[in-house]
Amino acid sequence: MVQSPAATVDAYLTEVSAMRVRDLVRLREIARRVLTGHQEQMLWGRPTYLREGRAVFGFAEQKQYVSLYFGEHALLDGHGEAVADVRRSKGCLRYRKSAPIDWGLIERLLAEAAA
Repeated sequence: MVQSPAATVDAYLTEVSAMRVRDLVRLREIARRVLTGHQEQMLWGRPTYLREGRAVFGFAEQKQYVSLYFGEHALLDGHGEAVADVRRSKGCLRYRKSAPIDWGLIERLLAEAAA
């Protein structure tokens, strides 16, 4: 699913594939816990977390990946070794369906994004 027509994150999570729903629900739980004071909404067809109208984080199910989008692209630069085995572009990390997600790294990245 590249972009979802879902109006809410709850609706989005009912559309995703069964093999990825657990990971996406966990991403949402971490984002909601760490990104306090951020607004959760659907933007660009994916769950997005905003602070003062600016996108800080988003995630999406893609055909071959779970993609994580960070509004501050430089955030990933400080974690070179930790993200070395993950496909990456500017402010995006892409975890292939067979690759395990480093939950500790995601939580650290979101904590930095929230600061």
